[in-house]
Amino acid sequence: MPTLSSHHRIWLLRFVLVALAYFAGGRIGLSVPYVGSHITLIWPPTGIALAALLRWELSLWPAVWVGAFAVNLTIGSSPELAFALACGNTLGPWLAARWLRAHQVDSAIARRYDLVRYLAVGVLGGMAVNATNGITQLWLADIVPGNAVPAAWLTWWLGDAMGALVLGIPLLTARRGNWQPLFSGRRRVELLSVLGLTLTAGAVVFEGNAIHSTTPLLYLPFLLLCWLAIRGSAGLASTAALLLSAEAVWATAQGIGPFQASDLHQSLATLWGYMATATIITVLITVLIGETSANERRLRQIFETNHAIKLIVRPGDHRIVDANEAASAFYGHSLARLRTLRIDDIATEPQPFGADVLARLESESGWHLRTRHRLASGEVRDVEVYAGPVGSGADLRIYAIVHDITERNIAEQELRKFKFFNDNASDAYILIDEDARIHYVNRATCDLLGYTEAELLQLTIPDIDPHYDVARVRAHFNSAKQGRVPPFESEHQRRDGSRFPVEVTSTALQVDGRWMAFTAARDITLRKRVENELRKFRFISDNANDANFLLNPDGRFLYVNALACERLGYSEAELLQMSVPDIDPTYGTPCSRPWTQRPGDRPAPFETLHRCRDGRTIPVEITLTSVEFQGERLRFATARDITDRKRIEAAERRQRESLARLNEVSALSHLPLEEQLRRALAIVAAQLELPCGIVSRVQEGTYTVQAHVAPGEDLRDGQTFLLGDTYCDITLREHRVVAIANMGESRYLSHPCYRNFGLEAYIGAVVHVGGAVYGTVNFSAPHPYARDFDDADREFVELLARWVGSAIEADRSRRQLAASEARLQTIIDTEPECVSLRTPDGRVLEMNAAGLALVEADSVEALNAVGLPQLVAPAYREAFAALGRRVSAGESATLEFEIVGLRGSRRWIDAHATALRDASGEVTAILSVARDVTQRRDSEAQLRLAATVFTHAHEGIAICDAERRIVDVNPTFCEITGYSRQEAIGASLALLNSGEDRQALSPDMWQTVARRGHWEGELWNLRKDGTEYAQRLTISAVYDAGGTPTHYIGTFSDITFVKRQQEQLEHLAHYDPLTGLPNRSLLADRLQLALAQARREESAVAVCYLDLDGFKAVNDELGHQAGDLLLVEIGRRLKDCVRAGDTVARLGGDEFVLLLLDVAGQEECIQAVSRVLAAIARPVTIAGEYRSVSASIGIALFPDDDDEPEVLLRHADQAMYLAKQRGKNCYQWHHARAGHAHAGTGLDHRTAADLHNAN
Repeated sequence: MPTLSSHHRIWLLRFVLVALAYFAGGRIGLSVPYVGSHITLIWPPTGIALAALLRWELSLWPAVWVGAFAVNLTIGSSPELAFALACGNTLGPWLAARWLRAHQVDSAIARRYDLVRYLAVGVLGGMAVNATNGITQLWLADIVPGNAVPAAWLTWWLGDAMGALVLGIPLLTARRGNWQPLFSGRRRVELLSVLGLTLTAGAVVFEGNAIHSTTPLLYLPFLLLCWLAIRGSAGLASTAALLLSAEAVWATAQGIGPFQASDLHQSLATLWGYMATATIITVLITVLIGETSANERRLRQIFETNHAIKLIVRPGDHRIVDANEAASAFYGHSLARLRTLRIDDIATEPQPFGADVLARLESESGWHLRTRHRLASGEVRDVEVYAGPVGSGADLRIYAIVHDITERNIAEQELRKFKFFNDNASDAYILIDEDARIHYVNRATCDLLGYTEAELLQLTIPDIDPHYDVARVRAHFNSAKQGRVPPFESEHQRRDGSRFPVEVTSTALQVDGRWMAFTAARDITLRKRVENELRKFRFISDNANDANFLLNPDGRFLYVNALACERLGYSEAELLQMSVPDIDPTYGTPCSRPWTQRPGDRPAPFETLHRCRDGRTIPVEITLTSVEFQGERLRFATARDITDRKRIEAAERRQRESLARLNEVSALSHLPLEEQLRRALAIVAAQLELPCGIVSRVQEGTYTVQAHVAPGEDLRDGQTFLLGDTYCDITLREHRVVAIANMGESRYLSHPCYRNFGLEAYIGAVVHVGGAVYGTVNFSAPHPYARDFDDADREFVELLARWVGSAIEADRSRRQLAASEARLQTIIDTEPECVSLRTPDGRVLEMNAAGLALVEADSVEALNAVGLPQLVAPAYREAFAALGRRVSAGESATLEFEIVGLRGSRRWIDAHATALRDASGEVTAILSVARDVTQRRDSEAQLRLAATVFTHAHEGIAICDAERRIVDVNPTFCEITGYSRQEAIGASLALLNSGEDRQALSPDMWQTVARRGHWEGELWNLRKDGTEYAQRLTISAVYDAGGTPTHYIGTFSDITFVKRQQEQLEHLAHYDPLTGLPNRSLLADRLQLALAQARREESAVAVCYLDLDGFKAVNDELGHQAGDLLLVEIGRRLKDCVRAGDTVARLGGDEFVLLLLDVAGQEECIQAVSRVLAAIARPVTIAGEYRSVSASIGIALFPDDDDEPEVLLRHADQAMYLAKQRGKNCYQWHHARAGHAHAGTGLDHRTAADLHNAN
């Protein structure tokens, strides 16, 4: 069960108190009726009601009504009459209290303003409403005859007015906070004694028969009430008057006292006047005294405030009779000491108020003078005295306001010096006031603006600065008063209309008590021109593709562009504190000599390294240019990132070296097999920088070390292991070159070899001998590889594996010489690379079939007929000849060059040549192994192009492997999703679908990709930070030559903005923007669907056309905004009245339509419409006021009235208009049989009131 808040509990308590007090007061008042049983000359409840509504809150009016209704019932009134009288007795106090609250009347009645309005509105006006309503109701009820109405109205008004005066004022003014200071100290005894005397005097006067109404002693209590009013408060005095009135009423009711008369009406009338006089006099006296005291306090406060030095001096002897705290603080004397001094004691000059003081006092005009005053410390200060007469006759005094102007005099002297220097300054100096008027200019100002000094002093700042008006100048002043305003830029206008930019420095200061602003304006035309050029330079520089630096002769950075900061990871401010040695680790070495050359030299571009903030180094190409700036030779450096170029060069270099090493390995064939293998392993291990190399033999799950190179003696030839405990298990299982640079971060982390031996880096290939798997050749290291293995490394090891297989086969062949030679020739002939043997002069001795196919020759003879050097492209013939010379000299060499086949095909060849020697060591032939690298070069070019597209694409791109794990993403992917590249790599492709549409990446989608090769669609997703966005996603499969998908590419774009716009347009097209209800368009769709469903299910549908009654009055009286609030509230109530499947729509204005589905019959429809009418009829609070409207509803029923949506709506509309004609606030059926809307019988036509009573 919900609990009441503290506010509601207080309100409920006040409600009970007011109702009970009203009822009790009414019973007391009616105990002495004046006219019949309903009218009395003393009616306390009006004071209770008015005090409660004014002091507490207007919402307590129901308590007043309940009390009034109960009182009237107890005196025999009919319920209808009691109801009407209670309404009038509530309306009068409520209107009066509302008006008094609206006009800021203090409920404590502390001012004459409050008292006059309380009497005029609360007592006269409010009680007149009560009297008018009450007498009208009694006249209508035949209780008061027509000829007695005026007298009865006056009596009713007098009784209500008496209650508002005698009881209302004490209830309003009696406050605990006002009573506590009255009853403290000596005043408590005084006030309690006077209060007791007042009540005692009242008892004596009212409770005996010795004193008549004409006896002066009757007004003795008035004197005591005046005492309480003067010494106490309005609450105390009015309470005493209330108690005194209570004694008088009680005595008169008992038939005793001065107001007793044979005619009860005369007694009550005399008593009424006595009570009213006592209350009004006491409250009026209290209010007047309170205002007088407040004025005195305000005058004293004025005397003490403003920090001005104020003195009051007697004219005759010049004695100081009063002074404020500021004077005491200034002169250094206490206030008591100051009041014993004469003005001559502190003035250093005779005639401290000047000559002819008496004449000036008689003229009653003020004057001022400058003099000097001596402080208690002996210091003498310059002062300016403003004096004038106050009082008259013997009370005539001199009122003096003293201003310390010592600092101002000093400032004026400094100002004269200031003017001398300012007139010789190069900047324009201007002194202005808060109204933007110019008070001073120097000579430079006149020269810059083209005016004379006299002309400028007639102008204002807006006349010379088109960007400033007076309001902006004043705002500038307010800022300057709070502290120094930083320099700012503006524009000044010369006399000839031309404008020039200025930099303004402004300082606020006080001159003669006025705020002034001293501004210095400097012409910055030249600086602006330079800044504009600098902005152009910076824009170009910041958008350059290279990092730019400007250096002084010491190598310190004077300027860096945005790319330099981004690349190195430093802010611009940090880089400007650094120099070249801070970012170039090679500085000071021979490589850095171009940095240290003289600024006038222009060195060729050179390469070096740049160290980033995180410690990374990147290779760069530096271009230095010498420039001269302001007489100093500076250097402009452009740094181009050549990381990609270096990586490609390194890969090509490694590839050439690898081929050279293979040539060396190929030259080992004359050695025994084991020695060949060890030397080959040593050569390749050195090339790969991996310390351990093994050629293994694998048989039936056993791994045997056939040859090895490794540090230490832990490994030996012939040693065996279980195949599953070695990485070669992976190589043989996947039957490809396996290369893992960091095993700890790979998917093979749990492999037994990693656990047992801790080998981090591994690359291995399968060795085939005679077409069958023989074993493996592999290299490994206990530490991660310095870089990722690339295709060249894999190809190198694969070629080595081929060579190992060939060497093993050759060894077997050597055991059978003839077979060995045949097998060797077979190997050469079947080698996919071109293997040739030629003399040093270039004649080909032998060439395998792959070589002949490469040069498009049918035989060696056909090749020699042309000559091999003639097939080399002209650009590489000299290099090819040099290769031959070097190899003939005994070296091994490599060369990549282009050839043109005999049939015209152009191909790129990577050749590795070594010398063949005879027994005497003489070079007899050149062995060359060459392979066709045309496809590789084309692939590298395509790869570079693809990398550029991948990096700069505006769509997010994710590349996944066959297991749908992300292997790479582009920068746009990171921008859209919020995931970094490191976070995305290795994650599932489901990362592109982590939002509500997770089901989008379902098995059906992957089936679509497998069937069609791609899938695309739109879905909602979540960024890393949790924000939602819409994306258009396309997933495509990449197949190998065998048609097996090897990779998946996901591309997507952010379409959130488009989707949001679509949603907004969709909502605006179908929903009312004010109430959020369906509009006419959506209603038509739903009505069409509802009728279709009703036809299928043979059910009924009701269409209710609703129009509000009284809406226009609310709209016209309170405005369109209030009307909108009313429509929103009505829409909410309508939705609460119908079922979830029903529809509430707004057609426009104050017209609504209810679509009720699956209606069982008229009775169910009537129940729904009844709820709607009752809900709409409930009052609505708008702008703090209650307003009520009703509704007229027309009902058309499907299928009875028609089966077309438009016709049903028209029929419901016709029925609604008939409901309005029949009195509004009701509903009306339409029946198709009659062809028009009509009431029908029974429940066809009922008003909202009928429905309410029925419920």
